[in-house]
Amino acid sequence: MKISKGITMAAIVKVALLSTLLIGHAHAAQCPLIPAGIPATEIFQASKLLQDGKFSEVDAILVKLHKNNLTSEGGDLLTSRHIDALVNLSEEKEELLRRWFDEQPQSFFSQLSAGIFFVIQASKARGTKFASETSQEQFKKMAEINLVAMDYLQKAMLLDASSALPHSIILGIAARQNFAAQKTPTQWLFAALQTDPNSLAARVNAMTYFSPRWGGSFEFLEQIVLQSEKSLSAQSVHYLRYNIVMEKAIHEEVVTKNKPQANELYKQALGMCENSTLAREGIERTSK
Repeated sequence: MKISKGITMAAIVKVALLSTLLIGHAHAAQCPLIPAGIPATEIFQASKLLQDGKFSEVDAILVKLHKNNLTSEGGDLLTSRHIDALVNLSEEKEELLRRWFDEQPQSFFSQLSAGIFFVIQASKARGTKFASETSQEQFKKMAEINLVAMDYLQKAMLLDASSALPHSIILGIAARQNFAAQKTPTQWLFAALQTDPNSLAARVNAMTYFSPRWGGSFEFLEQIVLQSEKSLSAQSVHYLRYNIVMEKAIHEEVVTKNKPQANELYKQALGMCENSTLAREGIERTSK
């Protein structure tokens, strides 16, 4: 899927972050599942164990967190956040991370974390400038690193056939390159939901990668939400609707440059989740 003209990678990354960080509640002013801004205590513990080379203990922490997450509101999205946080805390220790990836080849979480790590590296290789300002060499380097990420993510798929987390990450790779392992982003989304019909992580990524800026449509996002009503809780469905509003707001602000309309949409999002700092920041930006 192609990026709309005039959109920087920085803006896209920002929207992706918006999508993964925001959960609302259908009838509450405060949204309890919005992250506090710092990783869970267990992730700091896992980071320390990683530095000490205690890879099996790192895995044990992630296994326990994932098990708890799957019975909590937010489900696999919470696990996705935990792994993102661990990789971010350890990103500067690349040699150590690579040891974990290679010495624990039968660990679902080490292979999934490796995939996430290399997707981040691929994004850095591509850079954040407009497509017209990005060289073919940069695109080539991104594609090469994404192939490494794919190897790890496909291993993770085999290690836990019940998790849609690898699929949800590959969906993003496919959106950036139009295909991944000869499948389109839509095929990866369907594969994710077939693997785990309750996956919130896959649907959250879809909110970004199937938006108009990536060649999709808000109508398709609405279809995803309607389908989600069959398997997700009311709070999770509300969260997806909240993300659509945020996507529309970012679209008006960044693509159409319609600040008044963007401002109204940010206000609508804030009404859905009054403790959303990101919605408040959007209102402030578009009020100037």
